[in-house]
This record gives sequence, C-alpha cells and structure tokens, in this order.
Amino acid sequence: IETLIRELQDYDIPFIIIESREQVIMDLLEKNILCVYGDSSDEEVLKKTNIHTAKKLIANENDEQNANIVLTAKEISNIEIIALVEDSTKAKYLKYASADKVISPKTLFGTFMAKKAVAPYTDTLAGAIEFFKGLKIIEFPIYPNSSLIGMSLKEAKIRERTGCNIVGMWKGGELSLNPSSLDVIKENSALLAIGTIGQLSKLKELTIGRPT
Repeated sequence: IETLIRELQDYDIPFIIIESREQVIMDLLEKNILCVYGDSSDEEVLKKTNIHTAKKLIANENDEQNANIVLTAKEISNIEIIALVEDSTKAKYLKYASADKVISPKTLFGTFMAKKAVAPYTDTLAGAIEFFKGLKIIEFPIYPNSSLIGMSLKEAKIRERTGCNIVGMWKGGELSLNPSSLDVIKENSALLAIGTIGQLSKLKELTIGRPT
C-alpha cells in the first residue's frame, strides 16, 4: 500500500484509505494521509468517504473481503472498481460481484515464459493493465544481459532512473509485495511495476539489457 500511496501522490491523484487496523490508521494520520477507520465492506463507512464522488475504488483485502467490498460498493454507487485477487481461481467470482477489473499478480506471472521469449523483439508492453488513467501495471522478467542482475533494489535506483515504482518482486516462484530495498535482483526474478508507458518502456530496456 505504501508504494501505491506514493504513486498516487506523485501524480496528484486525490485518494482516501479505509483501514480497520488502529495502528495503521495512526501511522497514516501521522503522515497526513486522508483515511477513515472502519470495515471497508460496510455501507456506512463507504458513504463516509463520499464514494459517490470518487472515480475508482481499489479493493485490496483478502479475496472474500474484496467480494463483499465490491457487492456493497456497487449497491450504493456506479464507481469503477479494481479488485486484487490472491487466488486466481476466484477472479471470476469477483467479476460476478461486478468488479470492473480484476488483477491477479499470480496470473501475470503465469505469462512469464512466453513474455520472456517474445518481449526482447517487440516495442510493445505486452500484458500491461491500466490501473489509473495514464498509469499501468506490468510484470518484467529479468533477462541474462540485464545490468540490474546482482543489484539490490536500492542499488538499482529504478525509480530515479525510470520514474517507475516497483510494487512487487518474484523470487523463486514466490511473489513479494512491497519488497525490501535490500532484495537482490537475480536472473530468475521478475519485477511488478507501476508507471506511465514512457516510464515502463525505460524499465523494460533495463530488464532486457543488450549483448556485450
């Protein structure tokens, strides 16, 4: 959530967070981040956020809770809803609940090998999903000639070099969301990034590298 907050702030996109954990609410308030305490699937809590004036809602709880959020929000608003799903087999149920977009990081990783074979020879950003207007989320596999191999995320300075935010990292077949700056990029890694088309294109160049 920290990375998404930073991304929204960078692009001056107004937002409000619903959170049920008191300590997290305290941390958000200390950072002057607009938030509401309560259950995000509760109709009254959603109304407190002025959901009728919002453009999008991102449901980022567990799959069951996300389904409840979608159902409640759609009952009181025509807002566009993006739901993140942990178990890709449950994506269809979130669609049935009327989520407009369902994003499954595990499904993104399922295209890893095909993309790794094709991506170096194309100029397109295959598999990019629109997150907000102008912002897309996409997974980049790391290729053998990438200059990023062996660097920690901190050393790679991806944000400074490309403008992208890394929101996840695949390590040994496991997805780590909000990875540590000390995590090391390896040839079998994959980076989940958010950014504009231009920013993501710069990151793609870094992940592919060029033969020496």
